[in-house]
Amino acid sequence: REKIVNADVVITTAAIPGRPAPKLVTDDMVEAMRGGSVIVDLAVASGGNCTLSEAGQIVQKHGVTIIGKLEIPSLVAANATDMYAKNVLNLVGDMVDKEKGFHFDFEDEVVTGSVVCHKGEICHARVRDAHGLSPLNTPQEA
Repeated sequence: REKIVNADVVITTAAIPGRPAPKLVTDDMVEAMRGGSVIVDLAVASGGNCTLSEAGQIVQKHGVTIIGKLEIPSLVAANATDMYAKNVLNLVGDMVDKEKGFHFDFEDEVVTGSVVCHKGEICHARVRDAHGLSPLNTPQEA
């Protein structure tokens, strides 16, 4: 709460596929923010993370500008594509050893959260659970 209230700009992106977006920024938080602050609610299409967001609108509430525009992702498509490509390159680059090829450091939480299968076995905990498989003791077991 305190970090949001003290921020000049808040960008929310929390969305759950097929479900309403979780409400993370409440009316009282917005009211406590400094005048002139801005909230950009990128989850507005699924209900928004801010209780005061209005889909397709830019509104002023308690002196705070709340941007609930629906087309923001399409307005920055080229930039988003470039950033996504760079992130994927960095992710894969961290999993490649020049001499050994792909090498997974399962002590790295990013690797553990990204690798779904290893050595012919599903090693991702949530995917295993979704398929009714028992948990592995360590990702290296797979």
